[in-house]
Amino acid sequence: YSADLFLTFDTGKRFYFGDVSFNQTPFAESFLRRYLPFEYGQPYSRDELLKFQSNLGQSVYFQSVNVHPQQKDVLGQHIPILVQLTPRKAQLY
Repeated sequence: YSADLFLTFDTGKRFYFGDVSFNQTPFAESFLRRYLPFEYGQPYSRDELLKFQSNLGQSVYFQSVNVHPQQKDVLGQHIPILVQLTPRKAQLY
């Protein structure tokens, strides 16, 4: 006995990382971009997005970190990323 099987796997459109924007912080944007594990135009991955949030969260500079993909604002196939950061308060000794 034998059979022929034709399997089609359609995942839909492929999305890519778009522009990354940061809320107003006292840090230079060039400094914040050092924590990015991806580049504009790279295939979109939630793992990379979580790694980015983790990189920022593990630094000593921020009290809270929120990374939001702006899926409703997709431009073509590029998903813009909005990053909201709350700096840590200065410590007194």
